[in-house]
Amino acid sequence: MKAGLWLHAIRPQIGEALRRAEELVFELNRLAPSRREEREAIIRRLFGRISRDFTIHSPFHCDFGEQISIGDHFVGNFNLTILDDAVKMIREKEPSFTLDSIPENDPETYEMLQQGKTSGVFQLESSGITGVCVSLKPENVEGLTAIIALYRPGPMKAIPRFTASKHDPKRITYLHPSLEPILSVTYGCIVYQEQVMQICRK
Repeated sequence: MKAGLWLHAIRPQIGEALRRAEELVFELNRLAPSRREEREAIIRRLFGRISRDFTIHSPFHCDFGEQISIGDHFVGNFNLTILDDAVKMIREKEPSFTLDSIPENDPETYEMLQQGKTSGVFQLESSGITGVCVSLKPENVEGLTAIIALYRPGPMKAIPRFTASKHDPKRITYLHPSLEPILSVTYGCIVYQEQVMQICRK
């Protein structure tokens, strides 16, 4: 079948898959990183839906994705390949090994990141964000999430205050007492989009 005819034939399935994907991505973006179980459930639904309705995941040029208004994009394929290769190498000595067996709060892993050893770590390997890892010293997944969220044009200006407040809770301040329930998890700084939405509703 010629490419044009093939694309025309599957266009309804693509449209439905993308419509559903946009809905799920919107739901995902509304949830704070701390609501981990709900976020994971949405991610499973998202990939499950795409796998069933659109098994050829990405056969199009990125310009086509813009034309049909894809709500989000998925990156890190290179890193996923590295993980897959690493698992295969480990299984040569430990056949039962799985990624799920790695503890989420492994102290040695966080010590490595705190020392700035981020080469090859997805989203953390640039020199700028490596410096933030060293200064903030993440101790859990929430800490890593905050670093990635902070290292963006808007929230970036809050990094010094966020860092100082994390290491010295006495420095945490709020413009108004009503903001404490919303901003306590980020030491009084606005970091996440959901926080902005919650403040607007106050």
